[in-house]
Amino acid sequence: MSLIDLITDSLATIDIKDESVTEYLAGIVQEEWLEESEKREAITEYLKETTDAPTDDLVNDMFSAWREEKAAIKRKEEEEMGKARAVVSSEKDNSATPTAATSKRTTVWDTIEQEDSLSISQRYQRKEMTREERAKREQLLAQYGYQLDDVVEGADGEAEIVYKDNATSGGTTKGDDLLAANRNADVVKEKEQARREQMRKKTEEERERNKALLEKQRLAADKEKKRTQKKEKRRL
Repeated sequence: MSLIDLITDSLATIDIKDESVTEYLAGIVQEEWLEESEKREAITEYLKETTDAPTDDLVNDMFSAWREEKAAIKRKEEEEMGKARAVVSSEKDNSATPTAATSKRTTVWDTIEQEDSLSISQRYQRKEMTREERAKREQLLAQYGYQLDDVVEGADGEAEIVYKDNATSGGTTKGDDLLAANRNADVVKEKEQARREQMRKKTEEERERNKALLEKQRLAADKEKKRTQKKEKRRL
């Protein structure tokens, strides 16, 4: 069952049958920029304002369904990747004298297989070691009158650091470089905070709109119910 279907069925059990509400809650669950705790809090608060029924199990089911849906997508991608590798392997076996194009494809897939064989922890460890080596190199070069000039990504994907001599530079000091780096970090942090605040405001606005819509529907239902009751009394 897809996430949308599950939310639709779950909301129906607490007498909420509205497509816009379903899409709104699904959008929160699928939002990649929010932490799960933030998503749960937003959904729980919204449901508390629209129903008195218990909703803890409903919220848990939403996130379980989303995790299963993402896992299914990942499995499908892996299956397609496996089929592609099988085709390449078949071409390699059936060709005694492979062409240059076939050899190139084989090399690419061999590289992919080697990368896939590395566990997440191994990749993380390799990245951390590279950072340590870069830090040591920067420290040594700084002692002998060099400063960081630029960071260039090489053909293999690894970052290469280019240095220049302080004696021939435009007089930039180490303190100025550090100040600029700190400013850049502050700018990134401020942008991230602004983006999160914007997402929270957007979520709050959506929640208020849906709350108003539900209230309007509830009043309409009450009005229709009273009208039906009056008709029944007249018949009696």
